[in-house]
Amino acid sequence: MERFILNNPLINNVGIMNKLMTYLAFIILIIIFTSVIFDATGRPIYAYLSLFIITTLGGSIIPVGSPLIVLGGAASGVDKIPLVLVAATGYTAGFLVNYYLAKFLGKSYVEGRISTNRYDLISGWWNRWGLLLLVAFAFVFILPAPVLAMICGLFSVRLYYFIPINFAGNLFNSYLLVFLGGSIGNLL
Repeated sequence: MERFILNNPLINNVGIMNKLMTYLAFIILIIIFTSVIFDATGRPIYAYLSLFIITTLGGSIIPVGSPLIVLGGAASGVDKIPLVLVAATGYTAGFLVNYYLAKFLGKSYVEGRISTNRYDLISGWWNRWGLLLLVAFAFVFILPAPVLAMICGLFSVRLYYFIPINFAGNLFNSYLLVFLGGSIGNLL
């Protein structure tokens, strides 16, 4: 059997194996995409998928007006609990995009501009006291939390603090938007 495997041109030909893996991955993606678009009841859930993408972009530095979309979705009668959960998850994913962009792209830039001692001093201060600022930015809707996410990535704030605080703040803010949108929808 071992001799067959080693001498088999289909298995040893890397190009053919890559094509087979590409086709298999494409088929799996089609199955996943189809199952995401339609849940078990047959209802389309593309609204939640598009909401996740929009809130991820809105949670990053790209302004797309995602709070208005969440508000409009709630006003038009979209199920409130999934709307809050998807919006909070999308915003948190966008904040993580900013975090990692700053961590991997901005850190070397900043370290090149200031001394290592000063960077370590600021990073230590930020890891100790920046959590209070992170909580304030996460729960107050008006403050620019995506910018703070970049600062957290720049100074490598621990993710086990960063993710739960941001998710809780995004959950709270999304709930407020959905509650306000639902109230507007009831008035109309």
